[in-house]
Amino acid sequence: MVSERELRSAILLAILTFIVFPILPAHPVDPWGLIEPRSNWASVVIIAGIGFVNYILMRLFGPRGLEITAFFGGLVNSRKVIVELGTRFKEMGSSVLSPVQRGILLATGAMLIRNGLIVAVLASQAAVRCVIPLLLMLLASAVLWRLVPTGPSEGAAAPLRLESPFRLSAALKFGFVFLLLNVTGALAQRQFGPASFYFVSMAGGLLSSASSIAAAATLMARGEISAAVGINGIVLATLTSVLANIPLVQSLVPGKALKRRINFELVGIAATGLLGVLLNEVVFRFAT
Repeated sequence: MVSERELRSAILLAILTFIVFPILPAHPVDPWGLIEPRSNWASVVIIAGIGFVNYILMRLFGPRGLEITAFFGGLVNSRKVIVELGTRFKEMGSSVLSPVQRGILLATGAMLIRNGLIVAVLASQAAVRCVIPLLLMLLASAVLWRLVPTGPSEGAAAPLRLESPFRLSAALKFGFVFLLLNVTGALAQRQFGPASFYFVSMAGGLLSSASSIAAAATLMARGEISAAVGINGIVLATLTSVLANIPLVQSLVPGKALKRRINFELVGIAATGLLGVLLNEVVFRFAT
């Protein structure tokens, strides 16, 4: 049965998609050509849509254990999932040790899938050049996840406390961060070149990798930055987002041994992303 909250969320998302989006200007509205309302709002709708579909899948299939809900939650916000997993470990101790470690890897992998989808939708012509680094990071996450033993886990079937299907405040927050990164990234590229754009991308990865990647993809689609610069920015934002989870693990997960294992895994995933960047350079240099 559909709850009142779910129905309200669906109606609000439909209004934002089919009423607000079409009436927004499809051209820059500022003298510097930095703010294009319709393309900016499209990113908000895409992220909100991913979250809503994710919620529906959870309703259809049920939160079958901590790991599955960690994956679904990672599609929206991997950092919040890690916070929740750390809290669950503090509450339940070693009984959920393996599911917590596996859940963090699943949430990280889901974040990589989401970032790839954002690039594919907003800058499809450049998406192929993101495949190698993102796919290597995803494969690293999957391999590390498989290497963690399942083990007995009392209480692991309790679902994570994830948020409602759609919240306007969360969508607007994403939109604000996206707009800020979009404008800052374009100005940085115009004034100081690619190096400054990379710095903005990494800073964006600390705040929201989805916002940073959507901004880079939009700037590529508009021709503000080259495909090579945009793709490097996307990968850097993703790497930063992965590594930014290490302080969270340090502060939330008790036990030095578990902290070391998880941090090693996150660093390993980021390292494969850097390897992917180098392979990208080799592959596309020979291709051209």
